[in-house]
Amino acid sequence: MRYEITGDNLQIVTLHLDGNEIVYAEAGAMNHMSPNMRMEAKMKGGLFSGIKRKL
Repeated sequence: MRYEITGDNLQIVTLHLDGNEIVYAEAGAMNHMSPNMRMEAKMKGGLFSGIKRKL
């Protein structure tokens, strides 16, 4: 994985992934992705763990 940080006040990170590398991002954090990438949304720990974290 290679990365590039651009910007002064509001930074953005551009990632260059190889092969089967994986990136984990927070909800709403991903701005753009290449058309050859596949997105998979999962909740860590399941639904009830997510609800407990919010409470």
